[in-house]
Amino acid sequence: MKKCTEVQHMASILHKYEHLSEQKINFGKSDIVFIPNTCDLKRRGIREMWEMKLKDRLGKYLGMPMYIGRNKREIFRFTSDKIQSKLQPWSNKELSKAGKLTLVGTST
Repeated sequence: MKKCTEVQHMASILHKYEHLSEQKINFGKSDIVFIPNTCDLKRRGIREMWEMKLKDRLGKYLGMPMYIGRNKREIFRFTSDKIQSKLQPWSNKELSKAGKLTLVGTST
């Protein structure tokens, strides 16, 4: 069956990675996310082989989403809102150009 051989091929790649890097993958701490068109047989095979937790979406790393879909405006709205909220107290104060650059640089 082609689907099972793809799962086995993926397992051999990860095994080679562990061997060459001399690092063990901790599947107990690992999560997996599948794209919507991944067939159930592959999903089941991968999850059973490594006993990984299934996630709907990836989280954030360093405050930024690890996956960015088609709606980038919605994804990055929180960044814009965060910067605006930090700049709001300073909006009525007069700052030099260097002061504004410094303020923006420390806000991101």
